[in-house]
Amino acid sequence: MKKISSQIPSSIHNKAITFDMFYQEEQREQSIVLFVHGFKGYKDWGAFPMMCEYLAKAGFIVVNMNFSHNGTTPTELIDFPDLEAFGQNTFSKELGDMKDLISYLKEDTTIKKHGSFNKLFVMGHSRGGATSLIQSYEDNRIYGTITLGSVITIKDKYADKDWETWNKEGVKYVYNGRTKQNMPLYKTLAEDIFENEIRFDILNFAPSIQKPTLIIHGTDDQVISLEESLLIKKVNQKIEHIIIEDANHTFGAIHPYQNHELPFHLQSAMDKCISFIKQHE
Repeated sequence: MKKISSQIPSSIHNKAITFDMFYQEEQREQSIVLFVHGFKGYKDWGAFPMMCEYLAKAGFIVVNMNFSHNGTTPTELIDFPDLEAFGQNTFSKELGDMKDLISYLKEDTTIKKHGSFNKLFVMGHSRGGATSLIQSYEDNRIYGTITLGSVITIKDKYADKDWETWNKEGVKYVYNGRTKQNMPLYKTLAEDIFENEIRFDILNFAPSIQKPTLIIHGTDDQVISLEESLLIKKVNQKIEHIIIEDANHTFGAIHPYQNHELPFHLQSAMDKCISFIKQHE
């Protein structure tokens, strides 16, 4: 198993997009999986690195990325040393980061030698699932999409709540109980959603999704309800929907994650992902 860690600058904001690439050197024509984290997440959170390695062992090139404004820095990849960047993050910034990294991967020498760029799957957790669905719909370079515990109704989740007070004060704070940080969210997050309301309305474009798409959700998800994940299936029966019984929002993963094997529910989800990708290769 080979792992490469690198970074590229965002084309719009010039902040670093850091990422890890996992692959098997002896293989060729491997499908590519680009994994993106969710809100208050980052590529090295919990079991994410182990999860990516697990997928790579199944025969894929797996790229695990940090969004440029997720609060990490190239020298401090754990937790949130750059709260100002975290507060300035928006869906448009995340979509721009994905677009930039995909453009880089298309020309990457490792991808050209060991991968098959025309079989690029994006996989996102939580808010990253929503970002992945939008990017996949807009980007013809993406072949398929997988979501894990994904947000579907972006405006309801990230813009409508407390908007009058948020708009007046310009910022609101989300407390992180693990890091003991008051994490800022500037109103630009909501403004970006309002300005792109149709573009970010997943249920509006979901009936037109033709690419292979897999939605995975746990029955014990206390952050994003199972019912929300079923909304997309109702508007497009071609989308595959898998329910993991008793799985929570992180499929059993915590941070820090110190076990030597994936949590049972996360491994179950990854096995479903592996089968899905191999089915559509």
